[in-house]
Amino acid sequence: MRTSKFSNLAVNKESHIVRRAFSLIELLVVIAIITILTALLFPVFATAQENSRESSTITHMQQIQSGLALYKLDNGQYPQVLFGYAPNSTTPMSDSLDIGKYNATFGSLYPTYVNDYHVFMSQDNPVDNSPTSTVTLDSTELGSCTPTSTTCLTGTQLNVVQRAFYLMDGFDISPRLANLGTPNQFYAGNSASQYQYVLRYQRDWTNIYTLSSASTVPSGDIGYDTSAYETYLRQLRWHSPPADSYVTSVTYHVPNANKVIVLFESGSAVKMTPDQYRQTSDPTDYPGYDDSTSCFNTVGGTETCSLNGTDNPAQFWKISNTQ
Repeated sequence: MRTSKFSNLAVNKESHIVRRAFSLIELLVVIAIITILTALLFPVFATAQENSRESSTITHMQQIQSGLALYKLDNGQYPQVLFGYAPNSTTPMSDSLDIGKYNATFGSLYPTYVNDYHVFMSQDNPVDNSPTSTVTLDSTELGSCTPTSTTCLTGTQLNVVQRAFYLMDGFDISPRLANLGTPNQFYAGNSASQYQYVLRYQRDWTNIYTLSSASTVPSGDIGYDTSAYETYLRQLRWHSPPADSYVTSVTYHVPNANKVIVLFESGSAVKMTPDQYRQTSDPTDYPGYDDSTSCFNTVGGTETCSLNGTDNPAQFWKISNTQ
């Protein structure tokens, strides 16, 4: 087969082409550009991810509010706890049968009214794979004071009983906030091992008062509100609480976004800063039932209380979605 001298020339010409490599300076420039773009885009991606997690929390709140409405329709009152208390230290959070049986006498949403336990979890909660881990907190209940584990508040119908809550339950409990003016922080640190947990849902936040005494309740019991009686009525113990009554809140978004998401009885979910959440008159974030004792708990730790009455209980439950 004959080949053209022109084709041989083309082959020889291509074989002598030398491909120039990138210089060190050019490589450094490319790396610098990539680094700058990454630095610019990373916060955007992080913000988008956090916005997605906040949207998930609001969706879960709406599902919980729907469950509350159904529970109230069937029972004529709100449940004592949202997800449910932990029966023991071995029952996982996914065990709908045992949890449902244990909480039948207290009243809870899971599994009858909200049948997916993931609805009660926050995507910002680092404790997301420990289904049997619990913490014991002081919960308020109406009734007699016969059990030895119950502290009866003298002259009232409000009892304080220790109950175990799942750490993966982000709507009944969540970490205690840092002091006022400290953004993006929890009280003892942002590591899960440092969390001090606070109850965020309670059917009863204060003692029971008569109609005549409720309008003049001492400031230590009702707090700093200009209209004490109206605030006193914004509790889920009543058959028809006002639409702006506090239901629950999630603080897990504070480290990433400095936001607390609050659910109100109307079904609206409102984002606010921790300082707005607690109001400027209340620098603490204690459990919030109104008596002379303020308590908080840490995982694996002992209960810590101030018995002298100098610490004001938290006022966060008294916030309104109109403020």
